[in-house]
Amino acid sequence: MSEPVTDVWYWAPFTDEDHSGEGWIFGITALIVVCIVTSLRLFLRRGVYGLDDAFIGSSLIAYLAQHAMLFFALRLGLGKDNALISTERQHAVAKAFLTADVLAVCAHYLAKMSIAWFIRRLFFNQALINSLSCNSLTGSVVVCGVISIIIAAVGRFPLGVLEGYSSPSSIVHKWAAITALDVINEIALAAIPTYMVLKIMKKGSQKTLVSIVFLSRLPLCVFTLLHFSRIQWAVSDEKDLILRLLACSGSFEVLLVWSLITASIPALKSLMQPFNEIKEVVDEKDASPRRQQGAFFYRG
Repeated sequence: MSEPVTDVWYWAPFTDEDHSGEGWIFGITALIVVCIVTSLRLFLRRGVYGLDDAFIGSSLIAYLAQHAMLFFALRLGLGKDNALISTERQHAVAKAFLTADVLAVCAHYLAKMSIAWFIRRLFFNQALINSLSCNSLTGSVVVCGVISIIIAAVGRFPLGVLEGYSSPSSIVHKWAAITALDVINEIALAAIPTYMVLKIMKKGSQKTLVSIVFLSRLPLCVFTLLHFSRIQWAVSDEKDLILRLLACSGSFEVLLVWSLITASIPALKSLMQPFNEIKEVVDEKDASPRRQQGAFFYRG
């Protein structure tokens, strides 16, 4: 019988003290899925690009940058037990993780902006539609996004905990604010277009299809709450912080994947047919005093 192989070097080990392999597998898989879906959306929309496509493209760029920092953190020691890496290396991991988190928030809110602008394009200024709702929705995404990015940068999680100038409770409070803004935004992004669809569309099948597409954002409320709970858990024990950060990264990855995918699905051409049919109905009523009674999708 041959002797067991020893002293083997693993590029991404997976042991009780080192879970970095899990981070690599999940991170690479998520990156591939998001790139495929977003690229497919941009390919199918060629020739009819709008500002919503620019936002989703920017979101993808931020997502790629976030992954670059995440992979850098994994190479430095993210997912390892604190005892396995030096204090200096722990701080380097924390800096890379902080940068990845800020970029993740940017990518998430750029995806939200893509949806908000898409809704604005779909529901033009008609009598049945309050244009203020669309403008308010877009404005709220911008404001909440800026606030969330600033809080994430100022909160300096997890670097502040390691360097001793941020208490775990202050980190939790800051991310509680980010989570609250995120949940409120997602509810609005799902509720406002769904209400407009139910108000305008006549066919039950069309209502169901388009409503499901917009309501698919709601699971993000659960994902962002899950991410918040992981942050609470991570800062509860500073001795295992670097190891526990991997769970925070995983929960944020789930959120980002769902956010970018659901931001791309509504823009697929096959889902535009219900809105194009509504436009035809509105065009037929152009000579009528009640012609401003619908919504339409315009390309540009």
